[in-house]
Amino acid sequence: LGIAFRIFSRRVVSESIYLGLSLLVIFLVMWIYTQSFFITSLGCLAIVFAMILAYFIYHVVFRVPFFGYLNLLSFIVVVGVGADDVFVYLDVWRHTKARRPDAPLAARIGETLKHAAL
Repeated sequence: LGIAFRIFSRRVVSESIYLGLSLLVIFLVMWIYTQSFFITSLGCLAIVFAMILAYFIYHVVFRVPFFGYLNLLSFIVVVGVGADDVFVYLDVWRHTKARRPDAPLAARIGETLKHAAL
C-alpha cells in the first residue's frame, strides 16, 4: 500500500489540472444552458455532496483504505450524471411552465418532479 499510494498521489497531483479544467468547462456549460448562476451553483453543490457521501460510504462503511485510479473515473461519471440531471429537470420545468402557465407553483413543481425524477 505504501509505494502504490505514493505513486498514485504524485500522479493525481500532477494531473489534477485536467480535472479542474473539465469541472470548469462543465460549470460554464451548465451556466450558459440554465442562464442562472444560482441553479448552476446548486446543481454543482448537489454533485459535490453526492461525491462526499460516496467517499464516506467507500471509506467508513466498506473500510477500503486505497482510492485507486479507476475510482477517480467514478468522479467524472457522477459529475456527468449530475449535470445531466440538472439539464433534464430544467427542460421538464420549462415544458411544464409553457404547457400550464397559469398553474400554481406547487402543481408545476409536482408535475416536474413526476416526470423528471424517474
